[in-house]
Amino acid sequence: MTPPLYRAIDPNALDELFGSTVASAENGLRISFTYSGYEVTVVGTGNVVVRPADDAERDS
Repeated sequence: MTPPLYRAIDPNALDELFGSTVASAENGLRISFTYSGYEVTVVGTGNVVVRPADDAERDS
Protein backbone atom coordinates (compact mmCIF):
# COMPACT_ATOMS: atom_id res chain seq x y z
CA MET A 1 0.00 0.00 0.00
CA THR A 2 1.21 3.44 -0.78
CA PRO A 3 1.80 5.28 1.44
CA PRO A 4 2.37 2.73 4.20
CA LEU A 5 -0.34 2.82 6.86
CA TYR A 6 2.05 4.19 9.50
CA ARG A 7 2.57 7.26 7.28
CA ALA A 8 -1.17 7.82 6.80
CA ILE A 9 -2.16 7.29 10.46
CA ASP A 10 0.07 8.34 13.35
CA PRO A 11 0.68 5.15 15.37
CA ASN A 12 1.86 7.20 18.36
CA ALA A 13 -1.47 9.04 18.38
CA LEU A 14 -3.31 5.70 18.48
CA ASP A 15 -1.08 4.53 21.33
CA GLU A 16 -1.76 7.74 23.23
CA LEU A 17 -5.51 7.54 22.64
CA PHE A 18 -5.80 3.95 23.80
CA GLY A 19 -3.23 4.38 26.57
CA SER A 20 -5.02 7.42 28.00
CA THR A 21 -8.24 5.47 28.55
CA VAL A 22 -8.27 3.38 31.69
CA ALA A 23 -9.18 -0.20 30.87
CA SER A 24 -9.85 0.59 27.19
CA ALA A 25 -10.31 -3.13 26.54
CA GLU A 26 -13.08 -3.26 29.12
CA ASN A 27 -14.95 -0.20 27.90
CA GLY A 28 -15.04 -1.39 24.28
CA LEU A 29 -12.99 1.44 22.80
CA ARG A 30 -12.50 0.95 19.06
CA ILE A 31 -11.61 3.12 16.10
CA SER A 32 -12.41 2.29 12.49
CA PHE A 33 -11.31 4.01 9.31
CA THR A 34 -11.07 3.25 5.60
CA TYR A 35 -7.62 3.08 4.05
CA SER A 36 -6.74 2.11 0.50
CA GLY A 37 -9.94 0.13 0.00
CA TYR A 38 -9.81 -1.59 3.40
CA GLU A 39 -11.74 -1.08 6.62
CA VAL A 40 -9.24 -0.99 9.49
CA THR A 41 -10.51 -1.40 13.05
CA VAL A 42 -8.27 -0.93 16.08
CA VAL A 43 -9.72 -2.36 19.29
CA GLY A 44 -8.80 -1.55 22.89
CA THR A 45 -7.63 -5.14 23.38
CA GLY A 46 -4.75 -4.40 21.01
CA ASN A 47 -6.26 -6.29 18.10
CA VAL A 48 -6.30 -4.79 14.62
CA VAL A 49 -8.79 -6.12 12.09
CA VAL A 50 -8.32 -5.38 8.38
CA ARG A 51 -10.83 -6.42 5.75
CA PRO A 52 -11.96 -5.20 2.34
CA ALA A 53 -14.16 -2.13 2.69
CA ASP A 54 -16.86 -3.80 0.58
CA ASP A 55 -17.17 -6.58 3.21
CA ALA A 56 -17.43 -4.02 6.02
CA GLU A 57 -20.18 -2.10 4.20
CA ARG A 58 -22.17 -5.31 3.64
CA ASP A 59 -22.02 -6.13 7.38
CA SER A 60 -23.33 -2.67 8.40
